[in-house]
Amino acid sequence: MIRILSGASFKAVGAAKPKLLKDITSRQLHSTYDVAVVGGGIVGLATARELILRHQSLSFILLEKEKELAVHQSGHNSGVIHSGIYYTPGSLKARLCVRGATLAYEYCEKKRLPYKRCGKLIVAVEQEETRPKVSYERWAEE
Repeated sequence: MIRILSGASFKAVGAAKPKLLKDITSRQLHSTYDVAVVGGGIVGLATARELILRHQSLSFILLEKEKELAVHQSGHNSGVIHSGIYYTPGSLKARLCVRGATLAYEYCEKKRLPYKRCGKLIVAVEQEETRPKVSYERWAEE
């Protein structure tokens, strides 16, 4: 299936338009595009969205082999916004998790998307894990 994105334009060929995309106009197929994004999972869609927002004068095509979007890993995730608690404090992965969580909650608020911020219970399974650790806020800053 070929999905074409150009600015705020979208056309699905070979499948019904996904319900999650609303108020998007159709365009004709072209033989050339400025940018091609391969994959209709969360990374491909987020990449295409960001490129469209930043470069509205360019034409985009999103290529997806399946009939629907996010049918592989993106459609089977747990839906958890990770805190980064399992990564080394101050590491790139930890910092990106903290920043990503903040951005995800801000986006949900802005778009009025429902979510639950339910927290996490961490249980010690070894004696050395029972010693007090650095608070999460301090850990996230490192």
